[in-house]
Amino acid sequence: MKFAKAQCWVRIYSISMEYLQPKEIFCIARGINTPLSLGDCTMNKSKSFFFVRVLVDIDMLFALPNQILVERLSFAFIAYIEFEKLSRFSLNAK
Repeated sequence: MKFAKAQCWVRIYSISMEYLQPKEIFCIARGINTPLSLGDCTMNKSKSFFFVRVLVDIDMLFALPNQILVERLSFAFIAYIEFEKLSRFSLNAK
């Protein structure tokens, strides 16, 4: 069995203010794969939020999504995601 794990910074867009707590961000990031850490600006809330930044352990053998569905008790919303600085080689290695 092949393993092609990588750690990658991911930007998650379209997150409303009520979900900007670390526990909520990690819960949302699990929709991508295993979250490891929050970016400094996300953790310190030092800038206005256009996105949150999370370090995620990803499996490069599977297609990388560009959005995830976040489901809550009474509603759901789409969070758009962007993987930072992935090389063309790693994207074609699938």
